Amino acid sequence: MTSEQKMTSIIVTSLLKTGPCLSSVLVEEMLKTSGVNRDTARKQISRAASAGQIHCVDKLFPKRERFIYLKQEYGTGRFWSSLNAALLDTGSAYGLALSCLRARGGILPVRNFSAACGSPVAMKNRLSWKSVLDGLLQYKMVRVVTLPGLGECVALTEKNDNGYLRALHPLKARLLTESVLMKSLSQWVRNNGIISYDTLRTREELNSDQTPCVANFDFDVTAASYLNPLLQFSRSGEIRPGFFVCDMLLGCKLSLVHLQPFITKCRSINSLRNSPRCLFMFIADEYSEEAFLEMKRAGIIPATPENLFGKDFADALFQLRDLVGSITLSLKDNIAAIDDIMSKLANIAGATNQLQGDLFEYIVAETVRIDSKDVEVGKICKSLKGETAECDVLSLNGHAKITFIECKGYKPYSTVRHEDVKKWIGKQVPVFFSYAKREYPNAEINVQLWTTGKLCDDSRESLRKFQENNLTNQRYNITVMEPHEVCARIKATRNDALIRVFDKHFLSYPEKIVRRKHVPDPVRLAGHDEAIEFDF
Repeated sequence: MTSEQKMTSIIVTSLLKTGPCLSSVLVEEMLKTSGVNRDTARKQISRAASAGQIHCVDKLFPKRERFIYLKQEYGTGRFWSSLNAALLDTGSAYGLALSCLRARGGILPVRNFSAACGSPVAMKNRLSWKSVLDGLLQYKMVRVVTLPGLGECVALTEKNDNGYLRALHPLKARLLTESVLMKSLSQWVRNNGIISYDTLRTREELNSDQTPCVANFDFDVTAASYLNPLLQFSRSGEIRPGFFVCDMLLGCKLSLVHLQPFITKCRSINSLRNSPRCLFMFIADEYSEEAFLEMKRAGIIPATPENLFGKDFADALFQLRDLVGSITLSLKDNIAAIDDIMSKLANIAGATNQLQGDLFEYIVAETVRIDSKDVEVGKICKSLKGETAECDVLSLNGHAKITFIECKGYKPYSTVRHEDVKKWIGKQVPVFFSYAKREYPNAEINVQLWTTGKLCDDSRESLRKFQENNLTNQRYNITVMEPHEVCARIKATRNDALIRVFDKHFLSYPEKIVRRKHVPDPVRLAGHDEAIEFDF
């Protein structure tokens, strides 16, 4: 073995012991084990990196430091945690961005990255969130992937691209539960007078002018507040409101590393001259002790769904996440879960309508499961060209018949969006057909649209042409089921529990009328017997 090979062996052995680390840490380890001097160790590391024997991330660290790792460790949990820690130790914005990604399972929608990463929209001497994202892409730490139904997402770079599709259901489940939580929080801060009613903004706003932003930092929820401790006055005596700001992340216990981006945002706002006073809140299912104490020290409210809205609400969110995130429940459990979730969340403004759309596919799945035991919800189908589309409900009868069902759950008398119908006809059905021809070449192919809402004239015309064109080549059987047909199909199952849940929550779900209870004026509780007047 040559001296160079021997030195390479020492470097590899040291890296196996330390794991991915900064070059200075690797040098110290080599000094302990090999007896070489510091300069020699640095030179040998540089040569090994140039020769491709070890790999490195450079130009992100001060003092010409590099992050060194072995090829086989790239993308492992140890790689990301070590790189994250090394970047955070230097105060790097890239470290905050990696923290937000790791807290969210390594993937999140691009539209949510600006609030999650801890960097400003624009600020002097600070990297903007767009610059941070560009840098992560340039150094190939992350990539932008497109997931069906979610659009573009930022994801940690993985060795296998197929892994990204596995993230779809857990990610959808998290976003759905957070959306319901956001609606409940919005209702709570409005009803309790914590905020100025019409100033509330959430990350779900479609209008870019309505983005929840305070002092050039994006958040999940923001609103102006006129609570006395938050008020400021200009020199002219004009009142300046403060702000209520909140971020949220459900589904896991959060450590201090995971919360660093939010804490950094809050401290940055407090350090700015003329910044508004803010009431900071973060909502998660659970915090580590270290994270909880650091949040308190930073003046942030570390809230949980249960502490804010009670155990029933928190349990409903957990059930919802479990139902949407993993399709493993039995027929009986699915029906019971939907009933429980819809009942517990019925009083949240806007939540019922959203859940009718998101949970209708489970009702459809349980309906067709009567005739076919092989039923899958949220199946990702890929065409021969590599295009992907999500099938709401996929039903198989061996290799003889395959059915792709598109589910549109709406409250009664609402109209199905024409854009959704066009997308189903023009983009999704061709992918389903290609998938079926590849995987089940001899099967009868059926495409169906089930809806509890009305179809507009444009949608009816598009569907008529779609069915007409199909008569020429008979590629598949097309079925469109409107509310009365869906209702008849569900009742034909003779499943009392399924019929009851559909009638209660999807078909004729009544708007609840909340009547205020009469509250009496104060009365004299200890008035003497001769007193006629007991009121004050």
